Amino acid sequence: QFLTKTVCVLFAMGTSAVEGGRLGLPTILLDFSYYPIGGDYKFKYLFESEEYSMGNEIGTLEYKGGYHSLDSIIDELRDENKYEKVGTLCYQYYQEHHDIKFVFKRLIDAIDRCDLRYEAIKSLRHNPIMKMFKAARKWMRYLKSTN
Repeated sequence: QFLTKTVCVLFAMGTSAVEGGRLGLPTILLDFSYYPIGGDYKFKYLFESEEYSMGNEIGTLEYKGGYHSLDSIIDELRDENKYEKVGTLCYQYYQEHHDIKFVFKRLIDAIDRCDLRYEAIKSLRHNPIMKMFKAARKWMRYLKSTN
């Protein structure tokens, strides 16, 4: 509630960016660097994220810069229609990539494709990770039954 009442645009990384998307706030991803950033840094909106990345280290070989200057973001978000559209796209990105139903579905699908057998891990049945998998499977079944 604090964010929706006090923030109109969120610049964030990590789970803070995911939370901005969940709330439908226009969310701009921040990258990080251990060194001063020179030149014309470009930003990405949350919905432009690739491979679930919520911020990258600038200067690494894997780093892909953003597309928008700070000025262009400010200009774009001043337009009420574009502001609403960006917020909606951030929310849709959250729904399609980070919503709990989506995450559990991917987890359960991965478990279903696994060919590991109980006999191979019987001694681990009291392991906390195994308990988490069982709970996730129950939760997914519950979610399926409520749709």
